[in-house]
Amino acid sequence: MGPVPSVRAYADFSARYVRDHPGRLIAGYELYTIAARHPQLQPAARRFDAMLYETVSQWSADETACNNLLAVWDGLFVRMPLGIPTSADLIEQMLERALGRR
Repeated sequence: MGPVPSVRAYADFSARYVRDHPGRLIAGYELYTIAARHPQLQPAARRFDAMLYETVSQWSADETACNNLLAVWDGLFVRMPLGIPTSADLIEQMLERALGRR
Protein backbone atom coordinates (compact mmCIF):
# COMPACT_ATOMS: atom_id res chain seq x y z
CA MET A 1 0.00 0.00 0.00
CA GLY A 2 1.23 3.53 -0.76
CA PRO A 3 1.45 6.51 1.56
CA VAL A 4 -1.40 6.86 4.03
CA PRO A 5 -3.66 9.82 3.20
CA SER A 6 -4.54 11.99 6.16
CA VAL A 7 -7.98 12.10 7.74
CA ARG A 8 -8.19 15.63 6.34
CA ALA A 9 -7.49 14.37 2.82
CA TYR A 10 -10.33 11.85 3.18
CA ALA A 11 -12.64 14.56 4.51
CA ASP A 12 -11.83 16.80 1.54
CA PHE A 13 -12.34 13.90 -0.87
CA SER A 14 -15.65 12.95 0.77
CA ALA A 15 -17.07 16.47 0.59
CA ARG A 16 -16.01 16.83 -3.06
CA TYR A 17 -17.30 13.38 -4.01
CA VAL A 18 -20.75 14.03 -2.59
CA ARG A 19 -20.91 17.39 -4.31
CA ASP A 20 -19.64 16.15 -7.68
CA HIS A 21 -21.01 12.57 -7.81
CA PRO A 22 -24.14 12.19 -5.67
CA GLY A 23 -25.55 9.52 -8.00
CA ARG A 24 -22.45 7.33 -7.59
CA LEU A 25 -22.67 7.65 -3.83
CA ILE A 26 -26.31 6.59 -3.84
CA ALA A 27 -25.54 3.68 -6.21
CA GLY A 28 -22.77 2.49 -3.88
CA TYR A 29 -25.14 2.51 -0.92
CA GLU A 30 -27.76 0.65 -2.94
CA LEU A 31 -25.20 -2.04 -3.81
CA TYR A 32 -24.65 -2.65 -0.09
CA THR A 33 -28.38 -3.04 0.51
CA ILE A 34 -28.69 -5.38 -2.48
CA ALA A 35 -25.79 -7.47 -1.13
CA ALA A 36 -27.61 -7.73 2.19
CA ARG A 37 -30.50 -9.44 0.37
CA HIS A 38 -28.43 -11.53 -2.05
CA PRO A 39 -25.83 -13.78 -0.43
CA GLN A 40 -23.92 -14.26 -3.69
CA LEU A 41 -22.99 -10.55 -3.63
CA GLN A 42 -21.88 -10.48 0.00
CA PRO A 43 -18.27 -11.57 -0.60
CA ALA A 44 -17.68 -8.54 -2.84
CA ALA A 45 -19.23 -6.21 -0.25
CA ARG A 46 -17.08 -7.78 2.48
CA ARG A 47 -13.92 -7.32 0.39
CA PHE A 48 -14.76 -3.65 -0.11
CA ASP A 49 -15.46 -3.27 3.60
CA ALA A 50 -12.13 -4.96 4.44
CA MET A 51 -10.33 -2.53 2.12
CA LEU A 52 -11.95 0.41 3.90
CA TYR A 53 -11.02 -1.06 7.29
CA GLU A 54 -7.42 -1.55 6.16
CA THR A 55 -7.27 2.11 5.18
CA VAL A 56 -8.67 3.49 8.45
CA SER A 57 -6.67 1.06 10.57
CA GLN A 58 -3.58 2.95 9.45
CA TRP A 59 -4.88 5.90 11.48
CA SER A 60 -5.45 3.88 14.67
CA ALA A 61 -4.61 0.48 16.11
CA ASP A 62 -7.84 0.60 18.16
CA GLU A 63 -10.32 -1.76 16.50
CA THR A 64 -13.31 -0.10 18.15
CA ALA A 65 -12.20 3.35 17.01
CA CYS A 66 -11.78 2.09 13.44
CA ASN A 67 -15.26 0.56 13.46
CA ASN A 68 -16.66 3.79 14.95
CA LEU A 69 -15.08 5.75 12.13
CA LEU A 70 -16.55 3.45 9.48
CA ALA A 71 -20.00 3.71 11.09
CA VAL A 72 -19.76 7.51 11.08
CA TRP A 73 -18.65 7.46 7.46
CA ASP A 74 -21.54 5.19 6.50
CA GLY A 75 -23.97 7.51 8.22
CA LEU A 76 -22.52 10.57 6.53
CA PHE A 77 -22.69 8.97 3.12
CA VAL A 78 -26.35 8.13 3.63
CA ARG A 79 -27.20 11.64 4.82
CA MET A 80 -25.09 13.82 2.53
CA PRO A 81 -26.94 13.06 -0.75
CA LEU A 82 -30.10 14.30 0.98
CA GLY A 83 -28.59 17.78 0.98
CA ILE A 84 -27.74 17.88 4.67
CA PRO A 85 -24.95 20.46 4.88
CA THR A 86 -21.67 18.73 5.57
CA SER A 87 -18.40 20.54 5.01
CA ALA A 88 -14.94 18.99 4.84
CA ASP A 89 -14.22 20.65 8.20
CA LEU A 90 -17.23 18.97 9.84
CA ILE A 91 -16.42 15.61 8.25
CA GLU A 92 -12.84 15.83 9.53
CA GLN A 93 -14.02 16.68 13.05
CA MET A 94 -16.46 13.76 13.05
CA LEU A 95 -13.87 11.27 11.77
CA GLU A 96 -11.27 12.46 14.28
CA ARG A 97 -13.78 12.18 17.12
CA ALA A 98 -14.71 8.66 15.98
CA LEU A 99 -11.02 7.79 16.24
CA GLY A 100 -11.00 9.17 19.78
CA ARG A 101 -8.62 12.02 18.97
CA ARG A 102 -10.95 14.95 19.74
